[in-house]
This record gives sequence, C-alpha cells and structure tokens, in this order.
Amino acid sequence: MPISGKRGLCDACAMAELSIVFLGHPQPRHSGDWLHRVTWPAQALGGLAQTSSVQTVHPQWVKQALQADVLVVLMIAEPILTEVMRHRRAAGRATVFEISDDFAAVAAANPLKGFYARPEVQELIRQLAAQADAVQFSSDFLAEKYAHLNPHRATFRNQLLAVPPAREGVEHQPLRIGWAGSLGHLEDARLLAGWIAAWPGREAVRWCLMCGSEIAQVFEHAGVKAEVRPTGSMQEYLEFLGGLDVGLAWVGDDDFSRGRSDGKFLEYAAQGVLPVCRNSPVYASTLKDGVTGFLFDGEADLHRLLDRLVADPAEVRRTGEAARTHVAQWRCHAVNSGERLAFYSGLVELRSASARGCQEEISPLEADIYAGMELVNQQKYVEALSQMLGVMEREPEFFFVWQVLETICTRLGRLEEAQQCARRKAVLLYEEMPF
Repeated sequence: MPISGKRGLCDACAMAELSIVFLGHPQPRHSGDWLHRVTWPAQALGGLAQTSSVQTVHPQWVKQALQADVLVVLMIAEPILTEVMRHRRAAGRATVFEISDDFAAVAAANPLKGFYARPEVQELIRQLAAQADAVQFSSDFLAEKYAHLNPHRATFRNQLLAVPPAREGVEHQPLRIGWAGSLGHLEDARLLAGWIAAWPGREAVRWCLMCGSEIAQVFEHAGVKAEVRPTGSMQEYLEFLGGLDVGLAWVGDDDFSRGRSDGKFLEYAAQGVLPVCRNSPVYASTLKDGVTGFLFDGEADLHRLLDRLVADPAEVRRTGEAARTHVAQWRCHAVNSGERLAFYSGLVELRSASARGCQEEISPLEADIYAGMELVNQQKYVEALSQMLGVMEREPEFFFVWQVLETICTRLGRLEEAQQCARRKAVLLYEEMPF
C-alpha cells in the first residue's frame, strides 16, 4: 500500500473513532527526535483522532499497546513485540513499524552504534518490520532501501508543529553563522571545521556553535574561534537559532547520513535563518537553491557562497524569510496530518464516532528508571544496582525493571543473580501477559 502525493482527509476518516498509540524506547522527551517523530505528530493527529504516546519505561506500556486501534512502533528492538503484534492482528488491530534511521549503518561515533551493530538486533528489526501491518519511514532513502521488508508502506517526513512570526529589525554585524551537532556528528564536525578554517574570510563573521566539548575542541584545534553553547533541549536549540543569520547543514555520503531527515532545513527556515546545506539528496529534494536556501557542493563552493553572503546581507534576510514562508505553507503538521490519518485509517475497520485528543503517558517511575539506566551507561554498576532495586521495590511486577537488573548483575559478574532476574522477567512477560 505505497502512497504518493497529497491526499486530503476523507469524510470517513473525519468521522471515525480511531485510537493511535505511539510507542517509543526510553529517550529524553525534549529531544528533537522525540518531538519530531512522536510529540508533534501525536498532537497534530489529536485534533482528528484519539492519540497518546508512551515509552517502554512505563509499567503499562504493553496493555496500552494491545488496546490501541493503531500502534506505531518507533524502531524498538524488543522481542516481546512479536507477541504483541501477533495478538493485535488476531484482534483486528493494526501495527505500523517505523524505520527512522538506517539501523544497519549507524555511524561509529553515534552512542547507539554498539546496540544497533549487534546482528540479532538488526535481524529483529527486520522481522518486526516484515511482521507489521505496514511500515513507515522518515525519508525517501530509507523507504527505497528497506522497501523489500513490507509491501504496505508510507513515508512521513518531519514536519513543524508551528512556525513563529517573522523576525523584524534583526541585523547582526558581523553576520552570525551557526552549526549544531551531537557527538554522533563528530566526523562531520572535523570536515566542516577544516573547510571553515581554510576560508580566507572566516574572521569577517561571528561563528556560533551548539555542541558538546568534544566537538567544540574540534573547531578550536582547527583555528576557528566561535561562541559555544552547550547542547540542550529543543527549546534551547530554537533560542540558539534565534540568534543566527545563517545556518550550516552537513550530511555525509554514507547510508546513515543519506537516511537522515531534512530537520536542520526545517528548523533553520522556521526561525527565518538562511539554510546553507550540502548538496545531497537529503536537502536537494526539499530546498530550492537560491530561493529557499543555498546548496554547496564542496569546500571551494562553500567559500564562494560565504563570500557572496557576507557581501550581501540583504540577500541573507530575503532568502531566509522565503524559506520561513515556504515551510509555513507546506511543511507543517496542520497541512499534512490528514494524509497520515488516511493511511492509518486504511489499515483498520473504522467505527462511527468523533473522539479527539492527545495524551502523553508518563509513569511516576520514569525519572528514577532513567537515572538507573544513565548510571549503567556510565558503568557505575554498584550505584545503578542500588537505584534499580529501589525502583523494583515500588514496581515489582514490571518486567523492564528486571531486565535492567539482569544487565547490571551480568556486568558486575553476579551471574546467578542475573539468571534469577532473567527468570523473573520471563515469568512476568510470558505467563502474566494476556497472550
């Protein structure tokens, strides 16, 4: 069931009662990925249907996943999902599996590389995508590469929930040019810093970065003097963008990079910041060169473009505003959510009603579970054990807690206790679940 082009919201969809649950793995709710792939789509669809979002750290996530008319699984590699999907299909409920990154080509610097590089994880993702009633993708590249996994598929690119009013009276002297990136963009930072350092006019502008200390040092060692703001929430990121005139966007040539969304173009444009992006399919398919931003092919091309922008600040403001107008008209959920709802509605039998609304399901234990998982990531296993034992005392019937405890005990070499945790998890999963 591939879809293409624009489809309006059909009359049947507009009058349908449809409950949609977005299910994600543990991650910060203020992160760009969670907002773009969960919060904003759920809020937009909440005006048309009944939506909610939940993470796998919620003790009731399996129950909520089983009951939804449509379950959207955001690239979670949990074996229990095979049983969840089987049970849902028998009950006439639809499951959509999302592939939002190239899980088979995660960049070496990405903190998730160790997880997704495991063959059993990659195989499970393929199995879940094939077993689902449909697969959705976040980019055309991913849709083409993984089209063989499921004949029922759609591509839903990132959209904006809202576009702020145009900025007025903002004229920075000198021009402020910025870039932001996480540790997963370390190699991109090295290349970009080298190109900037080689530009003869680099002292004529103010460089602004939003990044961690590792990336900031890359630019410093390259000889690029910059204002540095630490990586933060989406709101802090948007505030950072509000102080820019030009935003740089870079993607590499590897499959992981080519599978990324054009989020930087969207975020720059929404703030009236001129997008200057590498000429790759990620951006060339959405940015009209010279009209809603600029594309560059290589180092010399970037240097020529930067010279042009420094010499003509009026063009910077004019093109940045054209980009903002474009995304306000064409790249917002208000414009595109009907297409998504039509796709979901086509997977299930609709009931005549008019339920609406959006709810974010957050467990009181979530912060404590996150704290324990972060201690595991920091390899502070003794502290992590104490933290998770406290969670277990409050929620002893939640299998995920025993799963984390199993990992901690294994890392501590307490193998007998790890096996006990594994057995307890199995009991909760396969004997007490309604399968």
